[in-house]
Amino acid sequence: MANLSPYFSKLSQRYNQCFVLFACLLMFSESVRAKQLSEQQKLYLDSLKGVSMCVEPNWLPFEYINQDGEYVGVLADYATLISNKLGIPFHLYPTETYSQSLAAVKAGECDIIVAEVATDEKRQDFMFTVPYFTSHRALATNMDTPFVDDLNNLAQETIGVLRDSPASEIMPKLYPHLDFRSFDSTEEGLKKVESKEVYGFVSVLGSLVYIIQEHNIINVKIGGVLPSNAKLSILVSRDHPELVELFNFAINEITPLDRKEIFERWFPVKYETGFEWGLFWWVVSAILVCSIFTVGMFYHWNLRLKREIKRRRRAEKKATKLAMSDPLTKLANRIRFNDDLKMALELAQVQDRHIALAILDLDDFKPVNDEYGHPIGDECLKIVADRLLKQCRDQDTVARLGGDEFAIVYSGPESREYLPVMAERLIESVGQPIFVDGIEIQVGLSIGYAFYPEHSDSCDSLIRHADEALYVAKKMGKNKFRIYEPDAKKKSRVAVSVKKTSMTTTS
Repeated sequence: MANLSPYFSKLSQRYNQCFVLFACLLMFSESVRAKQLSEQQKLYLDSLKGVSMCVEPNWLPFEYINQDGEYVGVLADYATLISNKLGIPFHLYPTETYSQSLAAVKAGECDIIVAEVATDEKRQDFMFTVPYFTSHRALATNMDTPFVDDLNNLAQETIGVLRDSPASEIMPKLYPHLDFRSFDSTEEGLKKVESKEVYGFVSVLGSLVYIIQEHNIINVKIGGVLPSNAKLSILVSRDHPELVELFNFAINEITPLDRKEIFERWFPVKYETGFEWGLFWWVVSAILVCSIFTVGMFYHWNLRLKREIKRRRRAEKKATKLAMSDPLTKLANRIRFNDDLKMALELAQVQDRHIALAILDLDDFKPVNDEYGHPIGDECLKIVADRLLKQCRDQDTVARLGGDEFAIVYSGPESREYLPVMAERLIESVGQPIFVDGIEIQVGLSIGYAFYPEHSDSCDSLIRHADEALYVAKKMGKNKFRIYEPDAKKKSRVAVSVKKTSMTTTS
């Protein structure tokens, strides 16, 4: 041991030097950060006893007031984060509706509204921080409704929005040809979509998914993602202009790790890290006191960390797979389908290859649900999904778009001559009797095909053309397939038919 003492003595000195350097860097970073606030702002912060905040009391999962009168949700976590970074408490001023919250700020009873879109109309009466949270707006539709890639393509449909929400103010200006109807809650609007009293309901994507899952609204799907995003800022009363810069400072201090932690706390795709931080810091302290054990403890914790990283990566892969898969059939979901189709098109453009897209819809499936119930219908869909997979190759993407609608992306040198063979195999396989709990079920399959590059070079157009071909196949009867034909080709075919008829009559 006497021979090892000088070695450990030098190691201890090196370790202590590194620790002192780390502490100095930490103190320096804190001093630099403190200088970002002016002396006047620091004095103003010291004089504040708190900030009264108003909220939207019923906007799950982003913000709401629970039964205990507590403010919770995604945006509530952001409010807590900003409050902690500035060191000033936020006090909830409870209201029953968003309109009451807005009126309270106007009357000077409340200082801020935690989340609001900074529209031109509201900027006339209030001040706003920089945006701190952005989310996609989406359109929820009935399961029987085709996917909507642009609201401009709809003809005078009735669209639901949340009363007094930013969407109720912005959407009628963007789409004046549509009839917008306000509802007191997202759940109420989605119920109207389910009963087909309204065509669709527009809200933030996360809120729609949360309400659909929490209230088990089974006949509603995400039928389109809109180009307009909801960029949320803090609305500030004009009586407190100093708060805007202070809030902007705190918002700029929010790190990607902060945002990741809040997201994983509220949305389904999340996992527990399981890392024992308390024990970790205890070990660090022990190392500082007992430097003789530094090498051994470092080696021990390095092994623990490697195992944790491997476990976390496995959890991330599993979470990603769940997020990209249909929970019922385990096929690719619409998100994975869109990504795979886009990737296949980009690869085909580079390699000068062809792509075939098939949109499939079951025939006579609705009576299965009506007569035997959704559990039997779900088992039927699982069997159909398995039959579709068996008729496709590993490189093909088989997806469930929603309800009884499926899609297949064929990557490779697919040709018109081979497509009828594939279609017949699919129709024959799906058309075989299905036995669930002793019940014999018979369903059919209709298919619409579209090609790249013959029909289109964009994802949206290719999907639309395949949908049009499916519609034609449906009109022809059950168990039919159809390849998309452009309007010019249809007219040419009709003209030839008319000419032949005329020649026959003349003869």
